[in-house]
Amino acid sequence: MTDRPDVPMPPVLGDLLDALADGVAVLDASGRPTYLNAAFVRHCGGTREELLRETAPDLLDRHFGPEAGAAYRQAVAQGRKVTHKQHVPSRHRWFQLQMAASPAGTSLLCREVTGRNPGAGTGATEGDELGQLFQHAPVALAFSQRDGSGVRINGRFERLFGYGGHEISNLRDWVARVIPDRGQRRKALRRWFTWLARNATGSGSEAPPTFETTCRDGSRRQVAISGVEVAGGILAVFLDVSDLARQRGEAEDARAEQARLLELMEQSRLVLLSVIEDQKVTEMALRESEARHRSLVETSFDWVWEVNAHGCYTYASPRAQELLGYAPAEVVGRTPFDFMPESEARRVKELFKGIAARGAPIIALENTLRHRDGHLVVVETNGTAVQGPDGRLLGYRGMDRDITARRQAEEDLRLRSAALEAAANAIVITDRHGRIQWTNPAFSALSGWSLAETSGKPLRDLMGHDAQSIARTDALWATVNSGESWRGEITSRRKDGVLRTEDMTITPLRGETGEISHFIAIKQDITEQKRLEAQFLQSQRMEAIGTLAGGIAHDLNNILAPMLLVSGVLRDKLTEEGDQEILTMLQREARRGADIVRQLLTFSRGLSGDRTRMQPRHLMKELLAMMRETFPREIDLQLQVPANLWTIEADATQFHQILLNLCVNARDAMPNGGHLSLRAANATLSSTDDTLPPDRQPGPYVRIEVSDTGDGIPPEIQHRIFDPFFTTKPLGKGTGLGLSTVLGIVRNHNGFIKVTSEPGRGTTFRVFLPADPESPTLAPPSAPEHEPSAPTGEVILVVDDERNLRESLRLALTRQGFSVLLATNGRDALAVLEQEPGKVDLVLTDLMMPVMNGISLIRTLREKDPQLAIIATSGLGDTSHRAELTKLGIGEVLLKPCDVGSLIARVRATLDRA
Repeated sequence: MTDRPDVPMPPVLGDLLDALADGVAVLDASGRPTYLNAAFVRHCGGTREELLRETAPDLLDRHFGPEAGAAYRQAVAQGRKVTHKQHVPSRHRWFQLQMAASPAGTSLLCREVTGRNPGAGTGATEGDELGQLFQHAPVALAFSQRDGSGVRINGRFERLFGYGGHEISNLRDWVARVIPDRGQRRKALRRWFTWLARNATGSGSEAPPTFETTCRDGSRRQVAISGVEVAGGILAVFLDVSDLARQRGEAEDARAEQARLLELMEQSRLVLLSVIEDQKVTEMALRESEARHRSLVETSFDWVWEVNAHGCYTYASPRAQELLGYAPAEVVGRTPFDFMPESEARRVKELFKGIAARGAPIIALENTLRHRDGHLVVVETNGTAVQGPDGRLLGYRGMDRDITARRQAEEDLRLRSAALEAAANAIVITDRHGRIQWTNPAFSALSGWSLAETSGKPLRDLMGHDAQSIARTDALWATVNSGESWRGEITSRRKDGVLRTEDMTITPLRGETGEISHFIAIKQDITEQKRLEAQFLQSQRMEAIGTLAGGIAHDLNNILAPMLLVSGVLRDKLTEEGDQEILTMLQREARRGADIVRQLLTFSRGLSGDRTRMQPRHLMKELLAMMRETFPREIDLQLQVPANLWTIEADATQFHQILLNLCVNARDAMPNGGHLSLRAANATLSSTDDTLPPDRQPGPYVRIEVSDTGDGIPPEIQHRIFDPFFTTKPLGKGTGLGLSTVLGIVRNHNGFIKVTSEPGRGTTFRVFLPADPESPTLAPPSAPEHEPSAPTGEVILVVDDERNLRESLRLALTRQGFSVLLATNGRDALAVLEQEPGKVDLVLTDLMMPVMNGISLIRTLREKDPQLAIIATSGLGDTSHRAELTKLGIGEVLLKPCDVGSLIARVRATLDRA
């Protein structure tokens, strides 16, 4: 708005407003008129110059009455739209005044309603007269704020440029579409704003600037753009001058042709009369005019039609063929309702009756037609009433626009919105600064935050705040701000403070200008998945270690076995004290190596050993007695075991190893002394008990606790304490297999283990082993009743693919009075037995050999001589063949390496049984 009265209107807009029967006035914020059209001046009864010198309250009071002035003051005071009906007795007229007030000024519409029922309205929706004027103006109009936002366009604008109102959110962005060249666009905008400023101040008199624009369908048009500042914004008027320029050229051609014909007429006066010639020229001009208008109608994108007062088509443009599949001739004579589904026809017919009864225009009436091939077409109908000289309704003239694609797009948008709402993954939309604008329900379920609680908050505030999370968040935003998508794992903080691991993809969205306007993030909680992956990786690592252990254990045991056997033999030959010490050291180190291999195999493969029903209390008491003799005196030992402790089914040696490894671990954690407690108790675990892991069965368990008051385990390494070869002890003080072996044995016994530790306050290991509450309490195991008998010269066949092991076994056995035959594999052993039939008393065979392994050999020997004494040996302790060995009569496998005493005892016992 401007303080200068009578702001000049653009020529086209001014002509349009002056041609209206309704009065239009524009008032500034102080109430002074800045524009009055001819109808308003006529309704007031003065001159334009006189009226422009008055203020709005005085003007309304004097020309319409004090009630009209009061209505104006009410509209300004309340800042809203007010409609007032006023009778002017001096002129015997009724007027309807509509005043729309805003901080920038007021627009006033004055309509004479004399002869109508003042209380029944004017036939148009109250408060929408200016909107109808705007919508049905015969020129293209667009209204926007000065910054280009808040765009509103009329139907002529859509037809001229091909863009709908829903496609234009900002007038400047739209200009970028119709004038793609940036340089031309800047020049055009500068010219138009210069013209607009001059026109607003009255200092300019030149015609509105003309620009070449590109419409949506790619066509180019010359458009003259004028405008005016009104109600705090800009009303722009677009006039297509392409046809005008063409028509001017055609008119000039016509005039040239007319001149030529006139010249011929002068030359042929005797042949043609001037009256006839003039008539021909006039008829030609009429035909050309009619042809131009028909061309416009028939080439229009919309279907143009006419109906009579009964609703029957009297005209249909060729577009009907494309829209409905019917030729125009097939449409004429039928009604629109004939092309609609039955229910739709009833609905639209009732609406049309009401509109026709008032003679009102048809404005944006959406209805559905059925194409000739059966598919439905959604159209938007606009039309105006056609009245005769006596005011009687003759019919309607209008057009239908196909909006099926638009409706489908809206439905697709609705479905996509519903899909986002129903998506299982959390979805977040932020502005370009990362502030949350929208979240779906899955986000609320994941984070605990509602949309109202997070709206406007930075998304990064909901992420982790440790140094690693902050660094990752910074890298994330650096990536997406550069225009690239980012995907990775992040740590997010729930509303309750719980941290969760999420897989997130965040993608930048660009606006029409190409700049980043929003970000969309899709998140999925993978906390449980990460935990399972960690367990799976741990399982794979354990499996790999088991494979490695199995691969080397056989060879290591075959290396250690000769050392134990030969050192036992040499003890009888080397009797000097120094030699005996060397042999003792050799045997100790060989046994130590064998124990390490056995622990590794026990952890990785879970060797079961010989399990029997046993009472844990007895072994715990024996272990306490041993610890009192060997542990430092600074460590206070305590044992708490109930008398009614349930029994378990376990391998006694492995159970002893569990207790010993845990107690040694506790001892090493208390170098300066402390308290070590060994406790046991009965425990019945249900399926809902938090202590019970998902992979273990509920039921009765024996719980064994080993607690110390030592240094404790730092939280950052607690997840690694069961890893093989991981140890915090100094070099040479531990192998890192102790806790790994414990875990392997416990799992192999279908149990589980729990650890609680606090740095500086000690550690507690709780071992749960399945128990039998019904089994009676067992007494401590008794010692063997007799010793094996001495050798009596029996023949033993030793079968092993390791040369040194064969020789060491031969040496050890012959020193004990046995005769020994040797074979390198099962096939060689069968050959020896064929050469010495009935001579061999016992076969000592390894299970793992080339050519023919021990299982195949034993099976063959049992077929030939079921009574033959056989001892199976193995360096792996593998129990996978135990069932078959038992079926073949082999109750126990002799594990390598073993010393001479164990070897001779097993051989003697087997021979005695045979």
